[in-house]
Amino acid sequence: MARSFVNWSGSLSFTPAEYVEPADEDEVRAVVLRAREAGTTIRPVGSGHSSSPLVRTDGILLNLDRMAGVLSDDGGLATARAGTKLKALGEGLYDAGLAMDNLGDVDYQSIAGATATGTHGTGIRFGNLSTQLVGVRLVTGTGQTLDIGPDDHADLLPAARLSLGALGVVTQVTLDVQPRYELRRRAWCAPVDWTLDHLAELQHTNRNIDF
Repeated sequence: MARSFVNWSGSLSFTPAEYVEPADEDEVRAVVLRAREAGTTIRPVGSGHSSSPLVRTDGILLNLDRMAGVLSDDGGLATARAGTKLKALGEGLYDAGLAMDNLGDVDYQSIAGATATGTHGTGIRFGNLSTQLVGVRLVTGTGQTLDIGPDDHADLLPAARLSLGALGVVTQVTLDVQPRYELRRRAWCAPVDWTLDHLAELQHTNRNIDF
């Protein structure tokens, strides 16, 4: 079915030929195989928290909102469905006594979209969100399911972490997680010149900083 897409800021708006919301991996595979047979392109989309035209398509726009939820955690790793929003993921991990290493300040993005586009938080000791991925499961353009991780296709993991949706439709991600922790936030007003003069000091004496 055709349905218009508008990103978070309203700067990107288009109507794909078809908008689909698969509920599971089998439905993703069916959409991919149908598109392959028809010669139609597919673009996976997350929550639309981007100003770039990355997802613009006149083919099929595939949304994974129905594929959400934390599947498992073993204390050091957690696996979640691709459409899981960061807020729900954080709450699920918190209940299990766990947490992601670092996050940005927006929590309605999907975990697959946030990692695949290089979303970042702050803190000089941390990489972007994609660096927390240790495993990715996706449906390739030929309709095959591919598990990528340290023990399976490890050479593909760097690309799968930050794929921009180009390698296929991500259906699950496995994260390196930490024991649950608490942060204390301090906020104050300061002149821009003072902030820039003290930026290096602020970066090195705080876990995270933004201004």
